[in-house]
Amino acid sequence: MKPEVEGQRKSHTNEKSRGDKCKQKSHENLEKLSKLIKSTRHKWASLGRKKAWPVCTLHQPGTFSSLFVCYENSTLSRLRFADDVVLFKSSAQKIQEMANELAKESKKAGLAINFAKTFIMANRAKRNVEIDGKRISYMDGFIYLGTHLHLAGGSKTEIQRRIRSSWSGFHKFKTYLTRRNVSNIHKAKIYNMCIEPAFLYGSEKWNLKKKERDLPATAQREMMRWMLGLREVRSEAVKRKWIFAKKIATGEDTWAKKIVEWRPWAKTREVGRPKPRWRDDLRAVLGERWATVARTDKNLFKYSMIQQIHDYSED
Repeated sequence: MKPEVEGQRKSHTNEKSRGDKCKQKSHENLEKLSKLIKSTRHKWASLGRKKAWPVCTLHQPGTFSSLFVCYENSTLSRLRFADDVVLFKSSAQKIQEMANELAKESKKAGLAINFAKTFIMANRAKRNVEIDGKRISYMDGFIYLGTHLHLAGGSKTEIQRRIRSSWSGFHKFKTYLTRRNVSNIHKAKIYNMCIEPAFLYGSEKWNLKKKERDLPATAQREMMRWMLGLREVRSEAVKRKWIFAKKIATGEDTWAKKIVEWRPWAKTREVGRPKPRWRDDLRAVLGERWATVARTDKNLFKYSMIQQIHDYSED
């Protein structure tokens, strides 16, 4: 047993020494990166200008960092946060000059342009812009520091992204948030700390329409129902109607079935749009033969019911 213990000690010592070397190497890389940033600070500041000027960088992903400012003849021509750099000018020629200078200074600092994440967004004619012989592709929008920027304007696309992001955070804690033995106080704390910030990131600069204003509220109510174990009344009503329709289609010849299948004696109807009928929701999904589908294809009938419940919940 003694040789094995000594071998284990030796292995543990080797792992510890490797860990120390990794930490030391990480510290060395951080020091090199810090020196590199300091040495190239004024080079980055001089892009597009004849003289270097003090740099005011973005210290964190702020929501106003995506606003391009021109004030009192002072034009903001670049945004920088870590390795996320945005250049903007009034013409493709000026962008080409800045891009060439950026690539040149980056090479001097030992950096390279990531062409997979480099593209152009323009509101005018699309002119070719190349860096080191590689053409930069055009896009109608892109994500910068968590905010979606696009030419069409409006906030609907960004709000939908915020909702998807918040749902992603909700599903990470879904097991905990939907558990019955967890108090609502603890659920509320998790929601406020981990989910609500995803909803509201950048909300101070949204320009909302009535429908767009209702989108976050609708998603929030659905999350609250999940957390409290409540059922949505509209969805439950649709579900009960489909279950009743299946009983009518597969059941015996009862009065309920006769009333549903009843056709008026008059061959002509009144002028104008017909009044809504009980079976209209079923016909809209499965057609006139909805009763036959209910009897012969249970899976299709169930899938159609779930689809209509989902459509109603999104309205």
